[in-house]
Amino acid sequence: MINLSHAHILKSSINFLFYISNMNKIIKIKKSVLNDCFLASQNYYPFEFSCLLSESNGIIDEFVLLMQYNSKNSSSINLFNKPFDSSIIGSFHSHPNSIPYPSTADNKFFKRFKVNIILSLFKNQLNEFDYYFEIYDSFSKKLNYELID
Repeated sequence: MINLSHAHILKSSINFLFYISNMNKIIKIKKSVLNDCFLASQNYYPFEFSCLLSESNGIIDEFVLLMQYNSKNSSSINLFNKPFDSSIIGSFHSHPNSIPYPSTADNKFFKRFKVNIILSLFKNQLNEFDYYFEIYDSFSKKLNYELID
């Protein structure tokens, strides 16, 4: 029988091992998927946009749109509408006029997925969009990535 203190240590150890095993992992994502997410974020601007990400053969190659609530300060996806699909491994959302750093709400949401992308987008002086994005794991630690054609 495992008491609660042992269960907590076991869970912490598993989380730590997962984190160590992912430290050097490179996330592969198709440029077209990232570009489509960027375009959707532009269309929702100045509101946040969010979607889920799926992979096949180790490459994020598709985004999944679900019903969502969007505002200037947040977006939310009702995960009860998420299809039963084991290829869905991540999330994407935009931070209009803000940095691509996870909020407290983002940190909680990230725990559900192994890959989470935040896009920061701003309008520059020419009224065009400038982008910056970061990719995080389920512990809100930055991940390395490779863009695939």
